[in-house]
Amino acid sequence: MSSLFGIDRNRTVCFSGNALHKFPFSLTDKESPCYLSLLSEINNAILYTLKAGYRYFLCSMEQGFDLLCAKIFLDIRKEHQRFNKAVLISVLPHGSCKHYASWSKMYKSVIKKANKIVTAMQLDTEHSYFLCNLYMIENAKYLICYSDGRERTTKRILEMAKSKNLIIDNLAQ
Repeated sequence: MSSLFGIDRNRTVCFSGNALHKFPFSLTDKESPCYLSLLSEINNAILYTLKAGYRYFLCSMEQGFDLLCAKIFLDIRKEHQRFNKAVLISVLPHGSCKHYASWSKMYKSVIKKANKIVTAMQLDTEHSYFLCNLYMIENAKYLICYSDGRERTTKRILEMAKSKNLIIDNLAQ
């Protein structure tokens, strides 16, 4: 029942979705209806899991969906006092800081506010985020994701989550 850091896997959520440059719409146009709708859906999904008793949230910090989820989680935790004991754990590949300048501020803010930082592997390769996501799936019960089936890595993560019997909330559907 216990896993990473002694946390209860059954009370753990992980975030996984398309990277910034693989999203079907712009995540840099903060006024776009698609972007605003996605933010609302992420907010609702995280609130749902918090209200259902989930307390640990794992994030690979990939720029795009994952980083947006982490930021929204931290905003919710700050805004709602009853969720202030919820924990954000950033699961990073070694030496991971390859972010576009426009996302760098969000990345640094989230890292600073994360409760724990885990280095999931010692090598930073093209597969690092895939391995981080695999690590998170092994340590979670619930997945909040964005997979429209077009992006190969995210699709594989979703398939692995299904094989591990995670509860899945795919916001692309």
